[in-house]
Parts: sequence; C-alpha cells; structure tokens
Amino acid sequence: MASSIKKKFALSYLDLKVVESTSNMLILSCKRLKPAGPDEFDYTDKILALLENIKGISSINVDYTKQQIIIKYESDKLNAQKIQTYIDLIIDVVVENLDTIKKCVPTKADNLLKDLNVSLEEKVAKAPLLNS
Repeated sequence: MASSIKKKFALSYLDLKVVESTSNMLILSCKRLKPAGPDEFDYTDKILALLENIKGISSINVDYTKQQIIIKYESDKLNAQKIQTYIDLIIDVVVENLDTIKKCVPTKADNLLKDLNVSLEEKVAKAPLLNS
C-alpha cells in the first residue's frame, strides 16, 4: 500500500507527459527534469541507463532546457506503448528501492544500477505486454 502511494507521488512529481510519438521516436516532457547542481551527483543518467539497456532503444537524449527526454527506438522491436510500460516498471523499481538509492554514495552508483537492473528484469519478465 505504501509503495503505491509513493508511486502516485513520484508520478505526480515527475509529471511525465507524451509530447510527440512517431513510429521510431517518443518525446516525453518532465517538468522536474533539471541538471544536477555542482555539489550533487546526477542520478538521472543512472536511471535513464535502465531504459537504455532495453533491446530496441537506439538512443536517449535529455534536453534540460525544454525539460524533455527524447527516446529513439527500433520500431520492429518496440512501440510507444511498450516504452511507456518499461518506464512505469522503472518507476516501480525506483520507488521500491528509494531508501537504498538515497543512501547510495556516488562511488557505488554503478553497483546500484546493476541491482536495479536485476529488479527491472524480474518485473519485465512478468509484464504480459512486454512478453507478447
């Protein structure tokens, strides 16, 4: 129950919206997207790396000025709906591991990413849309 409340809060906070969707590109707006400050470690790249690991994703670019994430993908392997499902699962993984992420020091971020990726793969294996 607490996990679903955290997820709703995370989704509300991120305010992810589809700006454009074509046969091989998805552009999302995220009003909270901003580069890390000089004294902050940027976990955005680590979280986006979970998405980049998905077969069929060609590239992911972040436009901080427009607060957009541009995802290019191979249309024979993915579509916008599947990518949005992956994003939803990534948010699940992040919410479920929020305490671990908060405690992670920058030097251990790659190990954290590996652990998060394992959790994501487990969720993907159970997602009907992604296994059809």
